[in-house]
Amino acid sequence: MPKQIIPLSGSNQNTDEIALPDALGASVVNGYTSELNNLHQFPGYEEFVDTGVGFGVTGLYSWAAQDQLIATIGEKVFRITEDGTATDITGTGTPQLNGKMTWADFGTDDLLFAANGGQIIQIPNSGTTQFIADVDAPTTVSHVAVLNRKLLAKNGNDGRFDWSNADAPTTWSGSFATAEGAEDGLKGLYVADERIWLPGNRTTERWRDTGASDINNAFVAESQQYIQRGVASTYAPAYCLNTWYWLDEFGNIVRLLGNTPEVLPRQNPQGLTSFLQTFDFSDGVGHFLPIDGRYYYIVNFEKAKKSIYYDIQLDRWGELSYWNSLTAENNLFKGSVFAFFPEWNAVFMGDRQTGKIYKMSANLFTDDGALKRVVYRSAYMDRGSEDWKQSHRITGRMKRKNVTSDPGNLELMVRYRDDGEVQWHEQTIDMFDVNGYDIRWEVRQLGQYYARQYEFVVTADFELIFGQPVEHFSVSMF
Repeated sequence: MPKQIIPLSGSNQNTDEIALPDALGASVVNGYTSELNNLHQFPGYEEFVDTGVGFGVTGLYSWAAQDQLIATIGEKVFRITEDGTATDITGTGTPQLNGKMTWADFGTDDLLFAANGGQIIQIPNSGTTQFIADVDAPTTVSHVAVLNRKLLAKNGNDGRFDWSNADAPTTWSGSFATAEGAEDGLKGLYVADERIWLPGNRTTERWRDTGASDINNAFVAESQQYIQRGVASTYAPAYCLNTWYWLDEFGNIVRLLGNTPEVLPRQNPQGLTSFLQTFDFSDGVGHFLPIDGRYYYIVNFEKAKKSIYYDIQLDRWGELSYWNSLTAENNLFKGSVFAFFPEWNAVFMGDRQTGKIYKMSANLFTDDGALKRVVYRSAYMDRGSEDWKQSHRITGRMKRKNVTSDPGNLELMVRYRDDGEVQWHEQTIDMFDVNGYDIRWEVRQLGQYYARQYEFVVTADFELIFGQPVEHFSVSMF
């Protein structure tokens, strides 16, 4: 009787390219597969502070120089200390209700700036917020940044961007330029590596500081730095580990290598792109999430109710969701924005619907107390044979990393469907009373198939490693 591993890596071999009813091949939800191809839970989170505001969090900024976490929630701005004390510092400068907040730290007291579609907000280290009052300052700003002591702003919906006087971020003289290498508009403005990065609908330009004393000629397009690739949405790009990641106009997750966008993941370049074609990806909002030694590029799609991540180290992708135990459904992931605060040794996440801010950690195994469901779905497998297979049993191991605590909640659901059918068949194993480090499990009587897709759903409120299952089967010769 042959036996073969059901791989958890996402790059399954011996697959039948069957037309999947929901266009999903191998994928993982609320987890990640490690270098050893074991399935782990994605980091959980717990409440850090509840501001009581009835709108979602649009921005988080770790203002290390002032030892403060700054949060924008609805039309409010909060200053938060390390002990979780939140103070409303909203003055005359108020955020927009929607739109990811962008930040510009001028490196001096009282010179933190923010914008997400309206006027530029000045955030003091004490006192309340205000708008930049200069009449020449832009008023419809989605992005702010700082380069060489000048405050920059993407202004309006055309190709224009503006900048302040040098060393005077609240003083503006009407200086602006237009990214016009191609007439495809301007989707964003970012600064990294002493360059301005200007993505449009189909192309991307990079500009530099000229060093000119004339403020009106401060910036110029960088020669031979034109990129023939645009972005899908206003807030798709994120700067992750010294380079840019974004969602391009074709629905690819790409990473910039020099001047060349590289489609990701490299091991299965069509899997993620094919998945993104199944829904509207035009409102994707990108984030960089560094947490406990792992690094992710996360994209939220509000209209499609989807959140995906790309694992930068392992070159793999997965989904994030929130399990609603009342409706028994996966809902859109709660996270809207993220902030890494190294001085506090903490990672924070804002709630997309409420004024709550959470602390994230790989040592947390629930979603703010709610059980997390980790799902791995294989591609269709034909086991290298056109004949039908009899599946006798599937065996596997789960390893607990903390055996001194109570057993906790542990449930495993094994699901499968055959030959392109929509209906899943399932068996559930409740292991609530199982304790110890090495947990063995087995399911039997799994029927016959030509090609089969498996899904494993693990629910646990403690640290757990799910090893690669093994299928024991026989092949008919008739």
